[in-house]
Amino acid sequence: MLPILGLREGEVITKLLLFILVLLEIIIMPVYATEYYVKNGGDDTADGLSDATAWATISKVNSMNFQAGDIIYFNKGDSWDEELNIPSSGDINNKIRFTSYGIGDRPIISGIYAEDKQFFDIDGLESRTSLITNRRALTLFGCNNVTVNDCMFDGMQINSDDENIKQVVRIEKSSTQWAYNITISNCIVKNGGAMITYPQYGGGLCINKGAHDIIIENNTIYNHVEVDTQAYSSDDNYPVYNITWRGNTIYNDVTYNGGENIRGINIGFEAYNCLIENNYIYDCPQFLVSTDANTHDNIIKNNILVNDNISTVQGMLLILAGSYGDNFRTYVYNNTLINLTGTNYGIFISTSNEAISEGHIIKNNIIYSNQTDFRLIKNTAGDSFISDNNCLYNSGSGNIFEYNGVSYTSLSDWQSATGQDQNSIAADPLLDSDYVPMEGSPVIDAGAMLEEVCGTKDYRGLWRSRDDGLEIGAIEYFHLPVQRGE
Repeated sequence: MLPILGLREGEVITKLLLFILVLLEIIIMPVYATEYYVKNGGDDTADGLSDATAWATISKVNSMNFQAGDIIYFNKGDSWDEELNIPSSGDINNKIRFTSYGIGDRPIISGIYAEDKQFFDIDGLESRTSLITNRRALTLFGCNNVTVNDCMFDGMQINSDDENIKQVVRIEKSSTQWAYNITISNCIVKNGGAMITYPQYGGGLCINKGAHDIIIENNTIYNHVEVDTQAYSSDDNYPVYNITWRGNTIYNDVTYNGGENIRGINIGFEAYNCLIENNYIYDCPQFLVSTDANTHDNIIKNNILVNDNISTVQGMLLILAGSYGDNFRTYVYNNTLINLTGTNYGIFISTSNEAISEGHIIKNNIIYSNQTDFRLIKNTAGDSFISDNNCLYNSGSGNIFEYNGVSYTSLSDWQSATGQDQNSIAADPLLDSDYVPMEGSPVIDAGAMLEEVCGTKDYRGLWRSRDDGLEIGAIEYFHLPVQRGE
């Protein structure tokens, strides 16, 4: 017997085990969500716990202190000229969810705003940039552990100099917190407006200062001024890093909003360690993909880049260093670039203002054009890159390469002058209408075995071999239909 407790040793152990079990049950006990409903014609004085007792306004939602695990439902087919200001945070085990219920189109809200909130989800809603609420479609400032899925964000082609409206979706740090661990997937982001003072500036989905570990995946992004989606920092003290764009469909109408300075995906100032993979990008009037000045260590792979409708496109893929800074180590692997109209360049490595541009690697890419004087590769940065194992083919006439101001009309001349592309080929890649290599294509098993590509998935999500030769281009040689965005 233990004299202090007045219990035998076995009894002590038994009671201790029971205490531990009760404690564990308390710790792991699930949080039961409270479900709230909001609809047009509801009543803010009701409890909001059912459709029959639903609240009427988003102002009521904004005033609440929700608990982890709560779900707030907005009635499909309804709309509000109000901004949703996310009022509460969830926790690591129980997020707060803002979603829809009922039958019909997504409920429409005039802007969604969250600042310094965490662990919440938004899905099944439509949010529009609004002059009534003076708010862009989605703003996430200083937020973390957020998932946004199956939503539509519409800029309504509103032109304004107001920082609260410029850009359709904006993610960045707040005055106190960085923004991180945010995923936007299966959404539509469209119709961004321009600034009035500087109509060439605007933007669609923008990731700004102090944001990191952001995933932009399987979205359809189109018709924006300046850039469809980009990562950059306007403050050198707060860089942007670990941003992934994967599986998106991105495009533009050249006549949209009078804008011709439009890029598809741009990795901008003070952004690094970014990944652009498995995207389908077409008809962007300036460049389809670009790494801008003051960036480093970015990978662009398994993308399909096509220009078949816009004659004013300047180039397809840009690696830029200039007055805003240097550009180091952009890796361009296994992309398929198809130009069927007046674009000037396939891959353009550009430097100016004594900026440094070096360490770039360009391998296993198909660059195809049928246009006269289309430069498959243009370089103004000296011996700052490695290019090899590519399929470089222009069925048009004229100059098809350019190196430090000197043009070349054949791959062999380019090889002799630069030492680049010694294992590359100049042959029709023989692709079908979905950009899949056909039987007998010269790109089959002709690529370099790149560690960054071997054992990963191609554009269609099929595994690339680690044992056999890789195909050049974004798609392995399998006859399966390509799935593109809506």
